[in-house]
Order: sequence, then structure tokens, then C-alpha cells
Amino acid sequence: MKTTFDIGRMWQVMKADLLMNKKALLSLLIGLTFGYAIWLFFQFVMSDIPINGATAGSSVGLVLSLTFIVTGTHIFSNMKTKQQRTAFLMLPANNLEKFASRALTTFFGMIVIPLLALMGADVIRYVFHFVLGMGGSGSVFLSMISFLAEVQWMNDFVYILILLIIWAQSVYVLGATFFSRHQWLFTTAVMFVLTILYSIVMAKIVREIDWDVYTVNGKALEIWAIIILVALVCFNYWASYRIFCRMQVINNKWLNV
Repeated sequence: MKTTFDIGRMWQVMKADLLMNKKALLSLLIGLTFGYAIWLFFQFVMSDIPINGATAGSSVGLVLSLTFIVTGTHIFSNMKTKQQRTAFLMLPANNLEKFASRALTTFFGMIVIPLLALMGADVIRYVFHFVLGMGGSGSVFLSMISFLAEVQWMNDFVYILILLIIWAQSVYVLGATFFSRHQWLFTTAVMFVLTILYSIVMAKIVREIDWDVYTVNGKALEIWAIIILVALVCFNYWASYRIFCRMQVINNKWLNV
């Protein structure tokens, strides 16, 4: 077998992996659909909040972003049992191809699956409107699409926001690779602690800066923020890959190192 990266072989690994884990992906889709349906029911059916681009775009966008971030821990959900780890690690591909197939599946899959779940949940919410005798209502999904169509995407603030979401998911990808159990819980706890420490350090730095001497170049800060976020995303995926290369059929009970 070739040791160099082969896109065709990676694609074959991805297809084989999707076939082996289609039931788990379907379960995730169904679970998200009913979870979103319950949230939409209380958000738009049991309250007086109107369904429009502003309300749907902000609230749904937040929920979808959080789903995308946290589901980064699904990157190696196909290796929960000894049999699953053996089956995946024995696929005829090198480590980079296996890791890339799972990373791409997680990244794009956790965009597509939540969107499909939202569409299904929106249909369920629409039916509830009629069952409760509330008449017709607008579509939350279409309202969100309308809101997104009006967003000015070509600006640094949007780039930074998107990169922040991708970076946050990459942290959960790293956490899922590092921890053997309860990955989302441990990763969330670590992020919470690091966020507090970062806030304390930044607050101290801001207090000590003489703002009469230093001037802030907003454009330069935005460019540096983009560069730093891209670097952090690359580091998290690189670190995840290095840990993945050390994974065995039988790993440590809590850590994959």
C-alpha cells in the first residue's frame, strides 16, 4: 500500500465508513430533529415571538452554530467499541487518509445533518400550529435562509465570526481525540477554565496599557485575528492527527495518549 496521501483512497475510506455508520448518523438526525422540534415549539409556538428573518436568523443561527461546534466530538464516534476501532484501523489506507476522511465527514456532515434536522423540526412545528388551532404560520427554515441572504458576507467581522465557530469546533475535535470518554463534557470544562483564565489575563493587560500612548488600528487587529484563528485551527487539527496516529485498538481508559 502506498504511504503517500491518495485522495481516491481517502474517498473510498469515507464511503466505507459512512456505510458502516449509517445507523448512527440516522439516529443523530432523528435525535436532532426531535430536539429542535421541542425547542421550536417553545420558542415560536408557546410564545408570542413572531417568525421572521430577524428572530429566526439570530436564534436558529445560534443553535445551529452550537450544534456544529459540539458535534466536533463525533469525529471518532465510529471507534467507541473494540470491534469498531479494529474495523476502522484495519481499513486499507494510511493514517492521514483515515483522519482526513473522518475530519471532512465531521465538518461537512455536521453542517448538513443539523440543517436537515431543522427542516424536519420546522415541519413538525408547522403541524402543531394546526393541531392547536393556531392556523398557518411562516417557515422558520425559510426565514433563516432569507436572513442569511441579506447578510453582507464580504467583511472581516463575518470572517472572524465564522473562523471563531470553526476554531471552537476544532477544539472539540481535539478534545474528542484526546479524551477517551465523555469527550464533550471534558472539552467543555477545559474550554470554560481556559476562557476564564484568558479573560483574567486580557483584563489585566488592558488595564495596564496606556491608551494615550498607543493607538489601535482596527483593520490590523482584524487581520491579525484572522491569521491567529487560522493558525489555531490548523494546530488543533494537526494535534488531533498526531494523537490519532498513536491510537490503538486498546487505549487508556480516559486518554488516547
